[in-house]
Amino acid sequence: MNVLIIGGGNQGQSIADRLLTQDEFRMVFRSSEYQITFIEQDEATCESLGQRYNAPIFQGDGTKQEVLEQTEPRKMDVAIAATNSDERNAIIALQAERMGIDRVIAIARDPNYVSLMEDSGIVCISAPYATAGMVETYLDRPGVADLFEIESGVASLIDLEVPKEAEVIGQQIQDIDIPEQCVVAAIVRGDEFVVPRGQTEVCAGDHVVFVGPSDAVQTAHDIFSTQKEAAT
Repeated sequence: MNVLIIGGGNQGQSIADRLLTQDEFRMVFRSSEYQITFIEQDEATCESLGQRYNAPIFQGDGTKQEVLEQTEPRKMDVAIAATNSDERNAIIALQAERMGIDRVIAIARDPNYVSLMEDSGIVCISAPYATAGMVETYLDRPGVADLFEIESGVASLIDLEVPKEAEVIGQQIQDIDIPEQCVVAAIVRGDEFVVPRGQTEVCAGDHVVFVGPSDAVQTAHDIFSTQKEAAT
């Protein structure tokens, strides 16, 4: 799979590292090796990328069509707008879509930009603690990908830090009464990205990412937020 990452800063590098890491989960779910290409505007960052990755690196402004064209966009399977600016990511994503890249992902947190891009059929990821893992989840797990592609306003993605005294601590995901339409898409535990399975136990401080219809996601959020009653 040919992946174009626009933005070679911390966000873009985290995504590249995640996609290029060999682990059991990715070997099971992915369909092919990832071939990474970068666009980065800053010269020093380009030099750093060149030392770290064996990948094509194009220096330039990713919002400019002529820069995107240098990467042969029709050969790309997915484009990921991962600069540190929501506005730039929106422009990049819209440009990439117009240039015929089938799947376009943008990192954005401002609801106004999220709505703009979702209305254009662009997938937005805004979970601040799990962005790299969620990109991989979107690319490798069709069930989760389908949820991302539901029309704007129908699906929600939120992350929750499990409170220290939450009732769900120590429980396996399969034993928690989560709404059927809600998916536990990712768990970030410290610096570790945990692939959620039925037997995965919930720990205090976990950042749990839910995807699904807004009402189902809110119910799951409430369940994971509920704290144990104090002993009397």
